[in-house]
Amino acid sequence: MKRMKQLDQIQVSDMKKEEIFRKVIKPKHSNNVRYGFAFAMILVLVVTSLSFFSQSPSSIVVSSIAMEVNPSIVLNLDKNNRVVEVVDVNGDATNLLSEIHVIGLDIQEAMDMIIDSPVYQANYINNYLEVSVYSENLAISNSLDQLVNGVLQKNFNGKNCHSQQVDKETWENARKRNMGVGKYQAITNIIETTDEYTFDELEHCSMNELNEIQGHCQKGNGNGYRKGCND
Repeated sequence: MKRMKQLDQIQVSDMKKEEIFRKVIKPKHSNNVRYGFAFAMILVLVVTSLSFFSQSPSSIVVSSIAMEVNPSIVLNLDKNNRVVEVVDVNGDATNLLSEIHVIGLDIQEAMDMIIDSPVYQANYINNYLEVSVYSENLAISNSLDQLVNGVLQKNFNGKNCHSQQVDKETWENARKRNMGVGKYQAITNIIETTDEYTFDELEHCSMNELNEIQGHCQKGNGNGYRKGCND
């Protein structure tokens, strides 16, 4: 029981590990020393594992922001709207993410840093930026959407960009396809308004191309959406 009570007081650090070893290896007999050493090793591994899982980003994520131009990245946020994890959705953002470090920043600072980075400015500033906001908590989603729009207005004056709030179904379906959320939503909108395209055909389009196609998908003279939105 004493050993079990000691577990609650253990902090995983080099100093604490040495203290554990000294206390447990104290017995005089060699067998006791070996058993004590084994117990100490197991104890350290257990506490370390618990510490690792308690700090896992997925355990504290309450909302997410997807930023999509050609590459797609997701910024996972905690309850204070600070970035706890950055995900390269399709593996195309390696160069961009190697230049920026946004963990710990609030979402507005993180987005500003990404947009202002040399890689973004050189390669993506003229591309259409789609930002998707997701949280199971509607109040958080609404608040984040306002923050995101503030960033877009400041950096793009509201042009060549768009933000949207998405539901859980859209977010999960995009993830299953290993696709950006904004791109998934854009494709879904297009195929719901015309039979000119298939999902697989549009999957290879850039956000610029999808936005251009969507721009032509407007209602006709009371007859619903016309076919062939790229006519």
